Amino acid sequence: MASLVSGDDSGPEKLLALGAERIPVAKRAIESENAAAALGACQALAQVDDPAATAVLITALSSNAPEVRIAALDAIGAKRRTDARAAVVGRFADADAGVRAAACDVLARLEQASTALEKLFALLSDSDDAVRVTCGLALAAATKDLPSKSSETGEQLARGGWQDRVGALLLETQSAKKLAALRILSAWRGPVAYDLIRGRLSDPDLEVKGAAIAALAPFGSLDVLREITPYLNDGDAGVRLEAVAALGSLPIADTRSAVLAAATDADPRIRAESATQLIRAPDEPETPLRLGAMLRDEDPQVRFAAAFSIARLARQDAFEMVRSRLAIETDEAVRLELLDALVACGYREALGPLVEVLETAQGPVRLRALIHLRTRTKEDAGSSPKLWREWLEKRARPVTP
Repeated sequence: MASLVSGDDSGPEKLLALGAERIPVAKRAIESENAAAALGACQALAQVDDPAATAVLITALSSNAPEVRIAALDAIGAKRRTDARAAVVGRFADADAGVRAAACDVLARLEQASTALEKLFALLSDSDDAVRVTCGLALAAATKDLPSKSSETGEQLARGGWQDRVGALLLETQSAKKLAALRILSAWRGPVAYDLIRGRLSDPDLEVKGAAIAALAPFGSLDVLREITPYLNDGDAGVRLEAVAALGSLPIADTRSAVLAAATDADPRIRAESATQLIRAPDEPETPLRLGAMLRDEDPQVRFAAAFSIARLARQDAFEMVRSRLAIETDEAVRLELLDALVACGYREALGPLVEVLETAQGPVRLRALIHLRTRTKEDAGSSPKLWREWLEKRARPVTP
């Protein structure tokens, strides 16, 4: 148990090697209330398919350390230990939000999670957003395939009437409940869910309005495009961002003009989203031109997104614009992405600029250039810029991609 107590990474492996003694040792580690030992024990038991291991993990759910309780929940979920379901549900009332969220997530992985629907529904009003999101997804998964029932009008209400209860949350005054309902309805899909979500597009709460747009996106129809188009020019940048992001779920042939228009939005987040979505238009003549202009954007997040997209498109006609930007770029994260784009657009042509970076840069940027040189040339001239410069000048054999 010493390796567990010390936090040794090999502790769980050593515990598993104990054979028949592994569960008693794991139990002692968890009962010791030594957090490092208990964590290692939970990680080891995650790999043990034995009812006795489940009993020990249930004990760990009562640990004083939240990280141990979360590790125990993860281990229960890893082997889908349905006999621990009641103990998992018991963590819904945990004082730690991280534990409550983990409990929701694990329950969604266990069979017959529908038995805890009422408690999941109650947690949609939790004070912590992560808990509400996780429980909303768990509730959506648990109710998705429940039998349907007929209303008085004959309309089929899916999920055994839960759709009515979730839809009612949209009428609440608390935005957190409306947000939770929108996530669930989006996961469910279907015409009733679509109409309920659509009704929130006019919500006075901007966060709810944006969430409604995001919730419609997975439906992926031209009807969605018609619904969200007015919000591409909304006065609130957050709403516009959700509308532009939603375009990513629709065919680029239908959204091309809107994506290009977003490239000049006043908000840098929206320009960055536009740059990312241009990956879906690799053969569009205007794509490299727009991305090239974004490489000169005043905001580094936009330049980063443009470099990211260029790297994925790997168009040779973008090489020179990337090389030029790399020579003057000052933001480290953008420079790293530009190095990837440089190599993607022309690995042979990139060798000279890579050596130049090796000669002038420091830290992560220099390391990234060195990694590209070694990977692309299959050579190892060490980390010395001088040796790489000599190799570059004398190389005789072709480079393989």
